[in-house]
Amino acid sequence: MSIAKEDANAGFKNSEEEKMPLSALYEKVASGKLLRGATVLTTTRPGSAVSSVAHLPFDRTFEILGFTSEQVEEYVQKFTANDKIAREKIWQHISSNINIYSLCYIPVNCFIICSCLLQVLMFYSGSDLTGVGLPTKITQIYKKATKLFFYKHNKKFRDIPHSREEIESDDLPPEMEEEFKRLGEIAFNGIKERRLIFESNEVQELKNSDLFHRLPDRQTGPLKHEAQFCFIHLTMQEYFAAKHVTDTMSDAELRRFVSDHIEKGEWQVVMQFVAGLLGDRDELSIEIFTDLLPVTTAEIEEWKLMIEKVRDDSQPRTLTCWPTRGKIFNTDVNEVYFRDH
Repeated sequence: MSIAKEDANAGFKNSEEEKMPLSALYEKVASGKLLRGATVLTTTRPGSAVSSVAHLPFDRTFEILGFTSEQVEEYVQKFTANDKIAREKIWQHISSNINIYSLCYIPVNCFIICSCLLQVLMFYSGSDLTGVGLPTKITQIYKKATKLFFYKHNKKFRDIPHSREEIESDDLPPEMEEEFKRLGEIAFNGIKERRLIFESNEVQELKNSDLFHRLPDRQTGPLKHEAQFCFIHLTMQEYFAAKHVTDTMSDAELRRFVSDHIEKGEWQVVMQFVAGLLGDRDELSIEIFTDLLPVTTAEIEEWKLMIEKVRDDSQPRTLTCWPTRGKIFNTDVNEVYFRDH
């Protein structure tokens, strides 16, 4: 719909009985000349129709839907602008790994993945990067990324150089362990209650965590507002929820939890992270998960999946892979299903 400016609609009376073009009716309702006090919610592309109602006072909210394939590559180029070798290494790694690539259309995920991969390469600064192995599993990336973010933003640790062994180790400093434990509780309860937004009293000492984003305050009464927070992205909340599950449940509790939640949509990504975290443990732990998977699945060579990853709309597709030991990350992948975003 084309919204005309106010002067173009001046010839029509401010009356509900008056016949007028839709654009004129919209302008009169939005400006309060008709249906005074009504709330008008308008969805529009930011670059076109918004300018035509700029003379009207209104609140504006933008939603970033995601990167195209070309924009993912552009983001990697800008993220590693001063290091051509790292740029080529990271882009080759992302573009050839369908599980990682499919997450990168979400800008904050692209930031998380690039931050992790670049830091891994920085540990080998000054040496040949040809043989440097980068993490291929999403869980590995999130484990490293959360530690990197903590070290970078925590006052006690941010000015101290950290080794590759520290980042790769499963051992956490007491301060990090305590913060991650609290984040896990909040994340798990949020998924359980289907909540993405948390009130100030729920996050308390975690308000300044770099893993939280502060939202606009919520009005709770006359001249009274309350702060609201959310994780920087839903996948970060899902990762910490999975960490809470694997850190706090016994084998019997884990088996029951996975059995009860594996087919529930809101827990799907949590389950993938749980599988990834269990995969780093002994064989018995991962069997808790794999015993519940189908006996057979459709097997497709990876190259056939890769040639389909870029469609006409250049929007990556998500391949859901359940982490297992062995060949799932080598020549073949076991296809559970495709989901278009």
